[in-house]
Amino acid sequence: MRPEVLRRRTLWVFTLTIAAFAVLLGRLFVVTALPGEVPAKMAAWAAKTRTGGELEHFHLVQTDDGRGRVLFRNGQPWSGTFQVAGKDWPSASHGGQVLRVHREDGQSGSSDPLLGRVGRPDVWPDPGRAVAEQGRYGLEARFDQVLQGRRPAYVGWLTDIHGQPVDDTRRYHLDAVSGANIRTTLDPAWQRLTKQVLQTTGVKHGAVVVLSVAHNDILAMANRDVQNPYAITAVSAQVPGSVFKVVTAAAALDSYRVRPHDVYYCPGEVDLPGVNMHCWRVHGRETFQQAFAQSCDVAFAEVGHQVGRQGLSRMAQDMGLLTTGLQVVDGTAVLQEAQPGRVFLRPGWDDGLLANTAIGQEDVRISPLQGANLASAVARGGVVAEANLVMDAERQGQVVRSYERGRVHRAMSSFAAAEIGSMMHQAVVSSSGTAHALSGLRVDAAVKTGTAEIGNGKVNGWMIGFAPYRHPQIAFCVFVGDEPSATAHQQATEVTRSILETVEHFQADAANF
Repeated sequence: MRPEVLRRRTLWVFTLTIAAFAVLLGRLFVVTALPGEVPAKMAAWAAKTRTGGELEHFHLVQTDDGRGRVLFRNGQPWSGTFQVAGKDWPSASHGGQVLRVHREDGQSGSSDPLLGRVGRPDVWPDPGRAVAEQGRYGLEARFDQVLQGRRPAYVGWLTDIHGQPVDDTRRYHLDAVSGANIRTTLDPAWQRLTKQVLQTTGVKHGAVVVLSVAHNDILAMANRDVQNPYAITAVSAQVPGSVFKVVTAAAALDSYRVRPHDVYYCPGEVDLPGVNMHCWRVHGRETFQQAFAQSCDVAFAEVGHQVGRQGLSRMAQDMGLLTTGLQVVDGTAVLQEAQPGRVFLRPGWDDGLLANTAIGQEDVRISPLQGANLASAVARGGVVAEANLVMDAERQGQVVRSYERGRVHRAMSSFAAAEIGSMMHQAVVSSSGTAHALSGLRVDAAVKTGTAEIGNGKVNGWMIGFAPYRHPQIAFCVFVGDEPSATAHQQATEVTRSILETVEHFQADAANF
């Protein structure tokens, strides 16, 4: 090709390139400097160009994952955390209002196993999809489908070239489509107190359950296990020891095999063929009422022999000990961790099996919740009820579903309940009663103690009861597990004393009952 032709072509290419850049720069000038003068035919192109540029200065924050919250009975939130927007969010203030960020980020409720925890799902979906976290255990898991949000909430804002937010940030706001809130029966003051007292008394493995006698609502369910912080000890089956004597006494009284003033003799060991059992002390001559208040194993081993396997099994069933003792929703208990109790695990009618079962040893297992239910049934005149934990589901302050309450039925006669309540009261006021350490308080209580041997020199310490004695307001169970006997008794007594002192504060005229 001749040099003159090559130079002309090169000049044309250069000229066209300069012209194209000039047109492009002109359009950018019109879009950015004169946005109001954009010609109609350039509108679509201009919008696309501006949007692309603005996205580089667009900031987006998720302000709410949309998950519903677990509430106390008074509507106060229990789950979820609120975080005030930090200085790294320059548009956090909208008209002087500080942005508060609600999250369920996997740490919510980590300090309370009953509430539970949320976390990432087991199966992660395709990349790019927004995924709601799931309840892992406790109430968060049981009601996950109700609590789970449908869409998160976001706030977005634009900044200028200096990083400062522009004035029109209000228009970048997307509300959440939230899940429902679950309102529980728990009282925030009772829950905080019981949780705190377990810690301050040094309990390493234990639980406290407080019920309202009127409706058998769970006012508090505190758990503590230093080895397994996620354990809901209050609904796990444990060896009960002598608190099971409430069941044995009810079976004996309602079958007319024992009368309250029947006399027994405790020489310190059981005098039954094939039975090797020692009492924790020599009680000598005693009535059935005194044997209960002093928790005599010899007398109750004989009572168990009189009542028999069928009598003990039937009363335990009537008292709800063979189920979880917890409110049922949609066919299952409101806590998936709740365990049923049991009385007999293996066959047999020998006196040794009956003697050990009658005092709450051998195969007998109940949960602290069921222990509180036993005390509540006595306080309610022999009527047992499944303990209620959830009340309703709410959205924006409106109830969307009221949950059915626990089933109620009569388990023992009113006569048996009155006698057992009186004997529990004697355990406190009598100088020889096993709960006499609780006497002298302004609130008069009825209490049954229990010590269950679990091997290796360790015991489970129990106290179940109700207060005030004459007009019961609350029923309770205190459980301290896997400790030397002296430690278990001391800690259980201290926790129970705190509960009874709290009744005095909550019920100002409790001393008059």
